[in-house]
Amino acid sequence: CIIDGRPFRSGERIPRNHVCHICLCHLGKAECSWMNCPPPPEECTEFSVSNYCNPTLYICSIPEHLKHSRE
Repeated sequence: CIIDGRPFRSGERIPRNHVCHICLCHLGKAECSWMNCPPPPEECTEFSVSNYCNPTLYICSIPEHLKHSRE
């Protein structure tokens, strides 16, 4: 593949502007797709990390029945 004047071998990853946009050279042609993230667990939100796709860290609220369980 020749992308923006730069050669890539078949199977080589082609850099893109967004970390979730994945492109590979395949038989002389760029094949691209967007990575999809599953929804976060219930009562949680994603913890965003710059330049990283598919977060594995979440911020979750503690269920009421567990908040005072050690008292």
